[in-house]
Amino acid sequence: MGHGLKYILDRGRSGALFPQFFAGATLVSDSIRAEREELIAELEGGRPRLALSVAEPKEFIGRFLAWADLDCDLFLFNPNWGKREMGEALRVADPNRILEVGGSVSARSSAGTQQSRSKGVVEGMRIMIPTGGTSGRVKFAIHNWETLAAAVEGLRGHLDASQLSSHCVLPLYHVSGFMQLFRALMTGGSVVFGSVNSFAANHDLLFEAASEERFLSLVATQLQRLSRDSESRERMRSYDAVFVGGGGISSELRDQARAWRLPLAPTYGMTETAAQVATQLPNAFLDGVEGVGKSLPHARIDVLDEAGVPAASGCPGRIRIRSESLCAGIWGEKRVENEELLTHDRGVLDSETQLSILGRIDRVIISGGEKIDLGEIEVVLERTGEVSDVVAFGIADAKWGERLCVAYAPRSEDVSESYLKEEIETKLANFKRPKEWIRLERVPRSEAGKPLLGKLKSLALGD
Repeated sequence: MGHGLKYILDRGRSGALFPQFFAGATLVSDSIRAEREELIAELEGGRPRLALSVAEPKEFIGRFLAWADLDCDLFLFNPNWGKREMGEALRVADPNRILEVGGSVSARSSAGTQQSRSKGVVEGMRIMIPTGGTSGRVKFAIHNWETLAAAVEGLRGHLDASQLSSHCVLPLYHVSGFMQLFRALMTGGSVVFGSVNSFAANHDLLFEAASEERFLSLVATQLQRLSRDSESRERMRSYDAVFVGGGGISSELRDQARAWRLPLAPTYGMTETAAQVATQLPNAFLDGVEGVGKSLPHARIDVLDEAGVPAASGCPGRIRIRSESLCAGIWGEKRVENEELLTHDRGVLDSETQLSILGRIDRVIISGGEKIDLGEIEVVLERTGEVSDVVAFGIADAKWGERLCVAYAPRSEDVSESYLKEEIETKLANFKRPKEWIRLERVPRSEAGKPLLGKLKSLALGD
């Protein structure tokens, strides 16, 4: 890790890495220390299991750093979860305590306490980061200092950077936000916390505190919002890189970003890999290179064909990740014994090992007895250059089983549906022709850039 853990934590606790917080005064308050000692005494040497349910950055960091050098399991909870998600998270984690806003510590069931008293071979802190996975259920990926540090070193090597300073506008209970905190701790970089609404002020604060190697991480909807005014675009141009999840950037937004000379770095990663395992460098992006770049030094990415062997260059397949940052598994499920993850994502590697993401392997419908890859439909339409966004999906149909639908936003009023249909007809088999075409000014998406399929299906059904 370079510097020892004590040095890293003392530097973080001092507040020196966080320009918004008073440097020189510890972020671990007396009340936080007291609640920690109280729980340690109650468990009589057992391994604490904690749920950190805090959104405010200063209190989140103080709670995290208070426990970071102890043997414990820390689950990151989203305090904005609804009743169902929170209930499921509590059932899965079964914590001894919930660390909440205002310094409160809530007792949990005796079952959790009893399990924590059972001593095992696990040493040090484990950080359980929430992920929805493919099921939509709340799950927790098991990480520790070693897996998270491997992700930091891989990104630092890929960027040829020393310190990693960040403007964090993503929540700390999410892997993309948490890793910005962790990068600062590991590299001595600065990090400021805020939102798109406070972008200008916090941008200026970071640039006063960190003289170089400054980074910004956004989801596509945040990028789109910030791109609307010239002052925000000017500020974004001053970062060494603006990381954006590659799967959420529409072709129109990519083209606009290049025209504005925004240093985007499309990325690929997931909670299980402690965020990024592939990242396009900004210079390559601005030169027109598509995709999410090459594997970071700590990772190796393969694309497997249907036989489970590496596919030839340019041939799509299922993405396999081998990485030093791979989590030890999902809490409550079988532990991962090797550094390999067979994802549910489809991708393609070109002759230069540049990775492009094609979508999910489970995005397949069966219509009239034929399998249709929804991502394939979207790629054909996107490559026409005539749509700014497109989503293919299926709805239940008595005749077809599932009826293929496509929702799209044309780049201009002059784009005709007949032209798009011709493109599909000339490039794909007959059974891959959409039965339903929905023309929209904008395809509805969530803040994370995911299509709102419920709304799209209602439109297709005429509801």
